[in-house]
Amino acid sequence: MSAIAITAIRLHKGIDRSCGPCGTNKTFITSLHSMHAFNYLQFFEPIQENLSRIYSTTSGIITVLVLLWGLNFIAGLIQRTFATGQAFGRFYREYLHSNIKLIYSRIVPLTGDRKDVSLVEGLKQTQTRQAT
Repeated sequence: MSAIAITAIRLHKGIDRSCGPCGTNKTFITSLHSMHAFNYLQFFEPIQENLSRIYSTTSGIITVLVLLWGLNFIAGLIQRTFATGQAFGRFYREYLHSNIKLIYSRIVPLTGDRKDVSLVEGLKQTQTRQAT
């Protein structure tokens, strides 16, 4: 119970003799009884202001932390993607490139694509003309 309610009870019972007997302070007691819970909300206003400041500060901090976490997550994904590509590139260059190059060089002449051959022959003829 609040201090106001305890004082009101003491006045109503006539315990507090400094304010007089019960009959003289009836208007004070009646005004306390008519006070609803809504009227007590004004006493919580400073607490509410402090809590709203704490809430806004905390939400700002959480927002910054979430943004930093998101950036760190994206940077981690980029780093892992780069490391995976680098590992695959090393594997390809070391074990597969020479075999694929050999297979490609044997398949291309079978396709009958004469553009590449004519370009090579034209380049050879140009070089021969320059030499003579």
